[in-house]
Amino acid sequence: MSNPNTNLHIKGTAEIQRIESTNLHSWISIYNSTGYKGYFGTYNGADDIDVGTGSGNSLGKLNLVIGALPKVTITPDGNVGIGTTNPLSMLSVGGVGSASYLITVSATGGQDAAQFETN
Repeated sequence: MSNPNTNLHIKGTAEIQRIESTNLHSWISIYNSTGYKGYFGTYNGADDIDVGTGSGNSLGKLNLVIGALPKVTITPDGNVGIGTTNPLSMLSVGGVGSASYLITVSATGGQDAAQFETN
């Protein structure tokens, strides 16, 4: 490629990259200017895919991001936030949207079993 967009720019039509280890565990480490932050790969189980902060990063959160905005956050103590990046309980659901319910639990057959309204 004559004009790459970054230091490593791979362009292809099918499987464009494969990282394979000769042992059971393989991962890609993520660093920034302050050091090691996390990884993704197969570390905790041969058939599992792990994404997370490293053992030396006890303060970092794991975020699932859409449109550059965190939508789901897992804190170092295991709390999960949907619509909030600062969950204060095991599961915190926050935010506002066009729907009048934050959570809908549906039963078999499509009937709503429970709905939790916004304030």
